[in-house]
Amino acid sequence: MRRHVAGIGITALATVIAPPLLAQSGTVTRLEEIVVTARKREESLQEVPVSVSALSSDDLRVKGVTKPDDLKFHTPGLEIRNQSIQRNSVSYFIRGQGQTFGSSPSVVTYFADAPLGNGARISIGNNAQLFDLASVQVLKGPQGTLFGRSSTGGAILFSPQRPTGEFGGFLEQTIGEYNWRETTGAIDVPIVEGVLNARLAANIVRRDGFTKTLNTGQTLDDRNRNSYRLGIEFTPTDSINSYFMHAHNEVDENNSGSVLLNVNENFALYNTTPGAGPGWFAVQGLCGALNPGNAAGSQACATQRLGILNSLRDQLIAEEERVTTGGDSAKRRNLAGGELIFKGKTDQLLNITTFDLGEIGFLGDVTIKNVFSTIRNLGVRTTYDGGNPLPNGLVYNNWDYQNFQPVPSSAASGKNDWLDDYSEEFQVMGDIDGRHSWIVGYYIEKQQFDLNYPPLFATFGNALSPTFSPTIVGGFSADQEDEQKGYFAQTTFDLSEWLLEGLKLTTGYRWTESSGTRGQIPVDQLALMSGNLVPGNTFQDRPGLDDSAPSWTISLDYQFNDDTLVYLAHRRGFKPGGTNTASNPQNPPPGFELNYDPETVDDLELGIKADWAIGDMPVRTNAAIYKMWYEDIQRSENIGTQGAPTTQVNNIAKAEIQGLELSTQFLVTDRLELSLTYSYIDAQYKEWPGFVTNVITGAVLPYEDSPYTGTPENQGTIGVRYTLPTPAEWGDITLMADYYRQSSVWLNDTALSDGFGKQDGYGNLNLRADWSNVLNSNFDLAFFVRNATDDLHAVALNSYYAFVGTASAVYNEPRMWGAQVRYRFGAQ
Repeated sequence: MRRHVAGIGITALATVIAPPLLAQSGTVTRLEEIVVTARKREESLQEVPVSVSALSSDDLRVKGVTKPDDLKFHTPGLEIRNQSIQRNSVSYFIRGQGQTFGSSPSVVTYFADAPLGNGARISIGNNAQLFDLASVQVLKGPQGTLFGRSSTGGAILFSPQRPTGEFGGFLEQTIGEYNWRETTGAIDVPIVEGVLNARLAANIVRRDGFTKTLNTGQTLDDRNRNSYRLGIEFTPTDSINSYFMHAHNEVDENNSGSVLLNVNENFALYNTTPGAGPGWFAVQGLCGALNPGNAAGSQACATQRLGILNSLRDQLIAEEERVTTGGDSAKRRNLAGGELIFKGKTDQLLNITTFDLGEIGFLGDVTIKNVFSTIRNLGVRTTYDGGNPLPNGLVYNNWDYQNFQPVPSSAASGKNDWLDDYSEEFQVMGDIDGRHSWIVGYYIEKQQFDLNYPPLFATFGNALSPTFSPTIVGGFSADQEDEQKGYFAQTTFDLSEWLLEGLKLTTGYRWTESSGTRGQIPVDQLALMSGNLVPGNTFQDRPGLDDSAPSWTISLDYQFNDDTLVYLAHRRGFKPGGTNTASNPQNPPPGFELNYDPETVDDLELGIKADWAIGDMPVRTNAAIYKMWYEDIQRSENIGTQGAPTTQVNNIAKAEIQGLELSTQFLVTDRLELSLTYSYIDAQYKEWPGFVTNVITGAVLPYEDSPYTGTPENQGTIGVRYTLPTPAEWGDITLMADYYRQSSVWLNDTALSDGFGKQDGYGNLNLRADWSNVLNSNFDLAFFVRNATDDLHAVALNSYYAFVGTASAVYNEPRMWGAQVRYRFGAQ
């Protein structure tokens, strides 16, 4: 059946295309125009030959999109999972492309035209509160030509509201379940009329957690954030515009509630059978080394540590039983190996300057644009685990280590300075007679840090640690610098005068160079013996990165009539390569490769965008079918029998992805609107050499059979919006409902080796009642219920089977109701 998906998709697209082509353009009543910037200039969504889903400021508010992970319910083909069992970091998947197996993201996020951090350092995460935005745009497929950082899956553009030049604003208060209190406001202030304007926006949110930790009493999954954004727009002349923005975000929360789901009772170190169990031997060896020549001391040591291991094993088994038999409510409670926190602050400075040069001969109307952004990390500290009763898979990020215990310190917090993390893009673009357009540009981004503290990892209740302390993982990363440069050009030619009226050709090319330097400073072993984490005196160079790759786009689009656009596009995108490290560079194992190359995606997309009508009912339909060839995929492979490492990353896998996407709106009456989105994806590995042994069953399985992570086969949303026929002096009362449904999805990269990580299909129902202009006033009221059916599903599934024999999940937010009041003043 899967082999015929392309044919099915073409048939489905033909079915969608037929009605618009038969409709008379003169009879079509247009729906509201949506403006997007998918090609670095403002254009109507219906005239852009690119698959884009866009949400306006009003859409975001009435659909209740307050966090990035809300976007999937309104965007066909977008899947989101949480990274590292932490709700604060989300990984986007578009058309089967996402962040897997420790790789860099395949979908790049932008805020105000500038890419957000690439993850070189621990940050406060990207699941930030969304407020006072002009729009969110989701671009699908490789975006390697016009958008700064190379990507294979797509791009998500978050655009803040800019100053309007008129005094006005709003103040909004939300209250709801779990003691939810959220205040959002914005004010526009014209400082010098027509020349200098400012907009200040802020969001403060407090909400109790919904996961109760039984053994520590902590309540996890709370929300405690403060954010503000100041935008200043300077327009000294009609041809010059400069927008300055400063954004600040801070988080002070308990971390995510990870719930233990599976325990491998046969994990070697849980076997403490005297004289036979690996756990028993490990403890005896440790205690003998700690108490040389002291039999009594060794015996007391072993009794204590074996007691911890036995208690841990018994509690793990009991917790698995509680969760397995306790129903959905049991998954709203968990255990934790310590206090879990997520704290941090970041700042961003940004400037976008445009200079309209006017008409310049054959180049047309020329504009210069420069986008500069720098992000400063003011310190981040996190701890998270996998739902264990004792420290067992408990991770400390950006912690110091003193007197054998993790402690917070400024030195370990990951702070950096302005310009340590920055990006800049310079563009020159032209418009020729409103028919042809072009853009050329240069892009650079750089991230650097002097010293990063290693993570701490507590396992087995610290029973196998000589000092009952977490293990220090590796050494200090030092003098790391990553840089990516891109040179790009793209043109769109109107071929109406030469070939066919309404036919346009777009071509684009980009050359990207990626480089990086790496260094490491080993831990000072003498200081460590005293219980302190201190950098040693030796600096070790590690292999750096130096690669380059092209990306391109070519498309034909045909404006069949004023209301119907069809297009065919081919694009290439890539994800940069990297380096492997051998512990003995002078004698690496056979088959060792120092560098691995970029992985690439080539796609072919056929789409239609149409405004048409069924009788007198306006309809908007956007649809696309696509096929993607994913090659040189970066995956781990086993190599050699001598030396180290025994695994390395190499370009060894291939996959094919195909699917279709559909978005349709029906304006049934002037009061009733229906909407439907749907996505189908078929993703399979075609090549992946090697085999893996399942840690549970012992079966030897080919890597090629690995499930495709983050890619549900079917997704769809049905929406209804109805405005009541109330008297005009009452204001407008609108009732809304959105129901999202998706099929099963794999969320664990190592699913083949442990058989864990599949989330069955699930749904999500959101309800909302809006009363705008209450009794002809400046007040708006809203009442809403999110996840009205209280559906429970995992948003992250994480396996520690290889390390501590456990697997766990983080679950979605439960049903939450709330009310919202909004006061608008001035021009707003």
